[in-house]
Order: sequence, then C-alpha cells, then structure tokens
Amino acid sequence: MEEILLLGASGSIGSQTLEVLLKHPLDFKLVGISVGHQVDAISHIIKRFPSIKYVYAIEEDKIKPLVSQYKNIQFYCGDNGLALMCDEAEYTMMVNAVSGFAGFVPTYTALNRGKKVALANKESLVVGGELINKLIKEKKGAIYPIDSEHSALTRCLKAEPDNIKSIYLTTSGGSLRNLTLSHLSTVTPAQALKHPTWNMGKLITIESSLMINKAYELVEAHYLYDMPLSVMEVVMEPNSMIHCFVKYSDGHIRLYESRPDMKEPIEFALYGCTSTDKNYGTKVIKKTGYKFPLLDSKRYPAIMYAPTIMSKKLYGVIINAAVEYGINEFLKGEIKYTDIERLISVIIKEFEDYDAGDISLEDIVMTDFIVRERCRGILKENQVS
Repeated sequence: MEEILLLGASGSIGSQTLEVLLKHPLDFKLVGISVGHQVDAISHIIKRFPSIKYVYAIEEDKIKPLVSQYKNIQFYCGDNGLALMCDEAEYTMMVNAVSGFAGFVPTYTALNRGKKVALANKESLVVGGELINKLIKEKKGAIYPIDSEHSALTRCLKAEPDNIKSIYLTTSGGSLRNLTLSHLSTVTPAQALKHPTWNMGKLITIESSLMINKAYELVEAHYLYDMPLSVMEVVMEPNSMIHCFVKYSDGHIRLYESRPDMKEPIEFALYGCTSTDKNYGTKVIKKTGYKFPLLDSKRYPAIMYAPTIMSKKLYGVIINAAVEYGINEFLKGEIKYTDIERLISVIIKEFEDYDAGDISLEDIVMTDFIVRERCRGILKENQVS
C-alpha cells in the first residue's frame, strides 16, 4: 500500500486526487496534506481520511484551534514548514500539486529521501531539472508525471519506445485563443481565467493563456524523457481530447485520446505509470485524418522561452520568477495583461549574464528571490508600460 503525502490538497489537482484515493482504499493511504491558505478545508479532509498524520497550512494563528482538536496530528506552518513536513513525515509517495516555484523544494526534498513523486508541479523541472535528475540517479527516487500531456506521452513511449522521429504536445490555445495580439492589452483577469476546456488554478490558467505553460512542458519533457527540444513541437487541439502524438521513423503515429479530466492521469501516476495493456491505452494511426496546426509563435511568443530556458542553467529560475510575479500583479490589477511578457523580456535582458556552473538548491532559491525583488523594482520604476 502506498502511503501518500498530498501537497495542494485543496486545489484543483489536489481535490481530484482525493477523489481518486477514495476509489482505491486498499491501494492507497493518505497520511498527510498541505492546504496553503485554505485552512477551512482541513477538517473536511480529515473527516474523509482519518488516516492523516501530518498537516501543513501557512498561517500559524489559523491552525492553532486545530492543533488542540486533533492531538494525534503533527501540524506544520510558516515559510519553512512545508519543506520540513516533506523531510520529516513518513510516506512512500508524494503527490505534488502545489502551484509555481513553491513546489520545487518539496520535490527536491522528497527525491533527496529516495521517495516517489507524482508530479503536477512542472516548475520543479523548469527551475531545477538538471539538479533533480542528478538527485534521482543518486537517491533512487522516481517521478511519475501528472500533466495530461506528459502522462499521455509516457503511455506512448512505454508502448513503443524506439525509432521516434517527432513528439507533438497539444494545446487548446487557452482562454484567449480567439483574440488577436492587438486585443490583448485590454484583457481583464476574469477573461484570462475563463479556460475553454479545463478547470485549473489561477496561475496555470494565466500561464496557459500566454502559452508559457507549453514552453514549460517542452522543458519538462526534455528532463523526463531525455529528449532534445529539436524533436518536439506544440500543436493546437481545441477540444483537449488528444494530449500528444508521437511520430515514428516509418511514418506511423501513436496517440493517446481521452476527455479533459485529470483523474485519469492522476490515477496513472499513483500506480507508477503502469498498465496491464501492452499499448497503455494508446492507438496507432497509419493514415491520419487529424489535422492540427503547429502553435503560431507570432501569436504566442512565450513558446520560445523553452530554448531560452535550456540555454543557461539558471534561466528557468529567472524566467519563472518573472512569470509568477507578473501574473500575480496582473491578477491584482496592478499591470496590464500585455505587461506580463514585457516584464519577462526586461528580466531576461537584465539577467543575460547571470549564470552558474554546478548549481545547488541554495542557488535556485536565492536566484528566485533576487529576480522577484528586481521585478518589484522594475514595476516601481514603470519600465514595462
């Protein structure tokens, strides 16, 4: 039985993970959760999963009443509490459904203990992919991807791993896919958060509208499967039914098709990406009628951040810090939608000589802090409008 530590239990992926765990009580035991600011969710989750031994929430004052109520549970809080729980708790698999850079240290911590990680936090590999892969080799941990595209790609590669010519990840085009570049300056947070096919958190939904998430997914695929960016492309699939194509050297295509529901890739990851089906649910197309265009880099210039991230070891940290800072400021109404990419461009230029040799966990955390502070200064100086 896998003992599960679920991070981001109150979010979209976390909530769906709870539903999957309830379906398989003989295979999984939930031993710990993190809920961020959503303290109100804790009692409800504990009621459904009395096996919980560890809980993390950010604000200490909000969890004090729960500490006295649940005496058999170890509570964690504060800036370092999440990493501490990941380091101290007893579990066999972590499900990392935390959004953004905040998910990196937990991933690192779990893998450093040789644990399995079911990963929905793509930033972990974007900011520290080389470090994390090195850690996996040393500590014998493992990553099982939850993102629908990588889950589908895993299925295809397990069914047919050799003679790969090209890999195509799909995208719906995001919430603003029907708008031209000239209309983006007036986009509101409400518009950008209305995804046509997926129900996701705020950060990932805005990243999806910019297509920054697809740049991240290309980088993630590189680290997960040791594939060069040169064999990977992103194509438009408005219905979010086909999650990836793999084209082989003889011309045939293998693909995975399913409705836009994250429970399926979550379950696949929880079971270690295994299947009794030799085709892993994929199908082979000899002559295809599928006609999906490549993503237009002029409409979605952020897709080009993938090669930029791969060009220097800390560029993933630098770009992601600017992305998260810009999105948060946009959601607060402090900057325009189009200012997000302008901020990223300014940051890339300012940090073009910022590089390192062998990077450490501390290098990554410090770089993230430095870039966010610089973003604050750039916006204060009004350098992006």
